[in-house]
Amino acid sequence: MPDGSQFSPYVDPDDAEGAAVVILRLIGRHLARINHPFTLSSSFGLDLRCGRVPGLVACLDTRRRRATLRGGRDETDTRWHWDLAHELGHYVADVLGWPRPHDESMIDALAGRLWIRRGAVMQAVGTVGWNAMALVRYFGTAPAAVVFRRVAEEARGVAIGRDGFGRRFAFAPEGWPVPSHPTRWERHHLRIAMAGGVEPFLKRGGEVSPFEDPATETRGAVILYPAEPEFLRG
Repeated sequence: MPDGSQFSPYVDPDDAEGAAVVILRLIGRHLARINHPFTLSSSFGLDLRCGRVPGLVACLDTRRRRATLRGGRDETDTRWHWDLAHELGHYVADVLGWPRPHDESMIDALAGRLWIRRGAVMQAVGTVGWNAMALVRYFGTAPAAVVFRRVAEEARGVAIGRDGFGRRFAFAPEGWPVPSHPTRWERHHLRIAMAGGVEPFLKRGGEVSPFEDPATETRGAVILYPAEPEFLRG
């Protein structure tokens, strides 16, 4: 794998999509709609190990090209797939010469764009519409919040909810305002979803619903709808 000196003049450390395109072209994965972390780690020639990582769920040794993940036994343990994806984000950032310490939010954005490409998002929305549970299932072991973020980025959707650990997320297209803190209407709708209810939302073709998150083996709730009508499933 070339070092970052070949790419740093062309990649902005604040441009997750540019970084994803550059690195995926390098390994011949730029046309793939889905790049699972195990596929990417193999393409990068990384040595994956499971072991004890004091105080961390995962760590990456770029020089030795080795990723160590705590608690993962094999590929069927979906709980640590995102940990690997996140570490691959750090690896790509190092290859591209991004300065350390990396911005963790940008690493998450990069990891999501490496895993789920625009073509996959548009195919998913075109197939299952704005059904939150169906979208999460469509992408297999990708964390639900990552799926909703990619839908917001590529299909111009709005996703506001809570994951299975109670952590709030709010994603929307660039320039589209979302509340920085929970509002009364948000709490009301999410309470309905967490109780198992599903309801149409704002007559926009979206919905409020619960979802099962395969990455954490927990249940969350989301308000999900298209920001613009042309992204409704026809």
